[in-house]
Amino acid sequence: NASRGRRNLFLEFGRTSKYLPISNIVEYLESEKSIFESRYNSKLTDRIEPKDLEFIRFLGKGAFGIVNMVKKRDNNIYYARKEMSKHHIVLNNKVLEVKNEKLILQAIRFPFTVHLKYFYQDFANIYFLLPLMSGGELYGYIKKMGKLNEHLGRFILSQLILALEYLHFLGLIHRDIKLENMLVDHVGYIKLADFGMCKWIKHGRTYTVCGTAEYLAPEVLNHTGYGLAADWWSFGVLAFEICSGRTPYLADEYLQIFYLITHNQYEMPKFFSYPLSNLISHLLEVDLTRRYGNLKDGINDIKSHDFFKSINWIDLINRKLDSPLLELITLPETEFFEPQELPPHVAERIKPKYDNEFDDF
Repeated sequence: NASRGRRNLFLEFGRTSKYLPISNIVEYLESEKSIFESRYNSKLTDRIEPKDLEFIRFLGKGAFGIVNMVKKRDNNIYYARKEMSKHHIVLNNKVLEVKNEKLILQAIRFPFTVHLKYFYQDFANIYFLLPLMSGGELYGYIKKMGKLNEHLGRFILSQLILALEYLHFLGLIHRDIKLENMLVDHVGYIKLADFGMCKWIKHGRTYTVCGTAEYLAPEVLNHTGYGLAADWWSFGVLAFEICSGRTPYLADEYLQIFYLITHNQYEMPKFFSYPLSNLISHLLEVDLTRRYGNLKDGINDIKSHDFFKSINWIDLINRKLDSPLLELITLPETEFFEPQELPPHVAERIKPKYDNEFDDF
């Protein structure tokens, strides 16, 4: 029975952390704040051994390593294993950044963010085990369909709003909001991923220019320091891109892109509804005293905007809404994959070179 097989696959992908029903978002965030700080300062990350895992297949390649799909042998739950080369991390002077990413991933718990399930390391690599987001990157949906309609866009963006509300309440700035970092789960809900550039600024300012060129806020480029509001600019770029299929500040060279951003030169698509155009114009606002998300009412200016008037935020955070993305998802037929053997373990062939750099991970 095909539908039964599909349902079983959902169950295998879907056994994730259970969240108690949330009745008040602000109270929930307040209760999570102390829990986050406790987890962040703890070294008690859940550990796992390589023998506990079965390699399934290669998923992708990143700057410092690869991502594989693995299955935990004792319960048949699938995970994405992010494998990062210690050599490349040290060579690129990224040890502190990777450690920071681990601390944040082990500390956050929210329905619309990924988090660290298990961690281990060997002589050659460090490994993050993260929930497997079997629906893939949101980027793939835009690439396939050209753009998404505003109904789909609203559903996606509303989840990102809650994710940013959570992160900003904790004092975390993500700094790399983009399509590639929005992942889709097995039931069509979204999780924000890739916390490699995330920083705990505790509502202060930071100065490092980092992120993805077309999403950078003007204050990031002006080297004057920036805060949480930079994420809301990137959110505005993402909203524009999801519903149009392109970013607002397009050019061939980085310097041209940066000029367009700092001078806020873009053209609003005529097919955008008035509520969407109005929302984006208030997010892509160079003047920080006028940018939505940074005014006296904070995130409520965004959540109460006409574009989101149909969203029940309590139902959304409890994942009670039917996802309009679900019918677009094509899940891999994982249950029919032939298990593949892992290559000879690299750690057995490499002399330990980086004990000191990673001993407190």
